[in-house]
Amino acid sequence: MLAYKAPMTKNYRTIFEEKVSLTDEKWNHVTHKHPEVKKFSNRIREVLGLPDIVKISKRDSGVHLYYKFYKDIFGGKFLLVITNSEKKIIVTAFITDKIKVGEVLWQKK
Repeated sequence: MLAYKAPMTKNYRTIFEEKVSLTDEKWNHVTHKHPEVKKFSNRIREVLGLPDIVKISKRDSGVHLYYKFYKDIFGGKFLLVITNSEKKIIVTAFITDKIKVGEVLWQKK
């Protein structure tokens, strides 16, 4: 008989001291769509806690985009973690070379 494995949830703190969660199910969905982000999972805490810039989504003001630049990601790219601040969850994460246009919520000095 196979043992039941309960789904895991990881919790993170944002630069705003807000707790956000990431379930195994959501992480599996994220890495299925963006497999390149899997090897950078250990950096999610840093992106949320010490981002370079946080923007507000143009489509939904409750969605925040946390960007942090890393020289060692594909020769210099941003790791982007997107949260829903109302539901207190991580929505997705992926690697990008551009910061989206939109309102800046917070920026590193």
